[in-house]
Amino acid sequence: MITPIMLSKEWHYCICYDIFDDLASQICSHWPQSVSFVATRSPKMHCPLHYNQASYAKTLSWKKDIDCCQWDGVTCDPIAGHVIGLDLSCSQLTGPITSNNSIFLLNRLRSLNLGFNNFSSNIPQELGQLSHLEYLNLSNSGFFGHAPSEMAQLSQLRSIDLSDAYYIVMPNLGEIIANLTELRELNLYGVDINSTIPQSLMNLSSLTSLQLSFCSLYGKFPDDILQLPHLRVLNIMFNELLYANFTRSSNWSSPLEVLHLRDFSFSGRLPDSLSHSESLRDFSIASCNFHGMIPSWVWNITELTDLSGNNFNGELPSTVNIGSLSTLTGIYLDSNLLSGMLPSWLFNLPLLQVLFLEVNQFSGELNHINNNNNSLDTIILGFNKIYGPIPKAIFGLTSLIDLSLRSNKLSGSVELNRISNLKRLRYLDLSANSLSVTTTNEDANFTISWPQLYTLRLSFCNITEFPNFLRSQKDLFILDLSNNNIHGEAPKWLHDMESITYLQLSQNSLTGGLEDL
Repeated sequence: MITPIMLSKEWHYCICYDIFDDLASQICSHWPQSVSFVATRSPKMHCPLHYNQASYAKTLSWKKDIDCCQWDGVTCDPIAGHVIGLDLSCSQLTGPITSNNSIFLLNRLRSLNLGFNNFSSNIPQELGQLSHLEYLNLSNSGFFGHAPSEMAQLSQLRSIDLSDAYYIVMPNLGEIIANLTELRELNLYGVDINSTIPQSLMNLSSLTSLQLSFCSLYGKFPDDILQLPHLRVLNIMFNELLYANFTRSSNWSSPLEVLHLRDFSFSGRLPDSLSHSESLRDFSIASCNFHGMIPSWVWNITELTDLSGNNFNGELPSTVNIGSLSTLTGIYLDSNLLSGMLPSWLFNLPLLQVLFLEVNQFSGELNHINNNNNSLDTIILGFNKIYGPIPKAIFGLTSLIDLSLRSNKLSGSVELNRISNLKRLRYLDLSANSLSVTTTNEDANFTISWPQLYTLRLSFCNITEFPNFLRSQKDLFILDLSNNNIHGEAPKWLHDMESITYLQLSQNSLTGGLEDL
């Protein structure tokens, strides 16, 4: 059902002190027939978790017999009565914002949030009339076309968020931000800028957060950005045509806390100046062509470290200050040239959730794994040179969701029924080792509560029969039992596993039962 929301061109007269001060505290009662928005209860409109609210039509609660300052989403100056804030985020609004919309008459407005709606129109150029605006959020709101140059008139802006506006084109970014010298936060994630990084960014000396991921930026990355004196968050991922040449002596002096530079065409080594970034807590430089040894200061990063897809070599340090890493949640070192044994501290970090180390040259045994880590949910160690048995302790990591040990040199026997302890497990890959995975009578015991897997890969695991526990799997998408020693016919219950979209049984000794699979 579509419900029109009537917003008068004069509704602001009731609450805008600068136009009719004697009406500042009166009730909104003048409603000419002018439709500004259409609210629709659409299940496709979701509000992101960080908004800490559900999506609902705020304007449906706007009643003409209630003081406008009490309307949901409206904030007024407590003394003067001006409307200074309008938050209609996640309000299920759809339809274009026209040039005569009453919003543009709120000339004392400081904050405007229209995020997560579906206006399906251009950003109106009349936005430039809101000269007192300090906070502007149009993220994920269905706007498209060129960003109006009139935005450059909003000289008091401190924060702009156009993230997830994938159909906004902004090749004039340099022109728009040239006079926005008060800007603290600029988030254009997904906006099609399609230009070099404008030099005018370097004039924004108050900037604390800059997010330009997925923006089709190209050309040389200006080193000056990393010298902005207050910059704490820099996110410029997935701009494959950007390049930079850094040396160990490059000066990165910004007080960075979050640095994401994924998928850059970098060359060289990480600058030594980053060792002075004592506040750096979230560091991602994946797929950036950095090489050399991992600098020691990396092991002071406190929340997330992602160095995947580079050419780092050498060994991991044998010891670190675990106390300083007590809040580290993710380590991503996959697809590098790292070698040596896995140090024990990797499995003793109290809040570590994700450990991605696949596609390296790590060796040695997994004898440091213990089941005291209740937070570790992802262990991806495939495509290394790790040998020896799989430790029993790994089946005591009760938070485990994803486990991949494929394509190593692991050996010994693994009782498949041990995974029944891992109630959250969804992905298991033990393929291409020298393991013998055994299925005992216990796996036919339906009194056991098995995890509901999405993916099970046990290729080259010396399996001799179909594991009976598969009969309990309702959500299995991928099943790979190829290159084993399974004999006889495929069981009839395998035909009934409708959830499977990929089934690989080749290189076994099956004699029948495959006709309808």
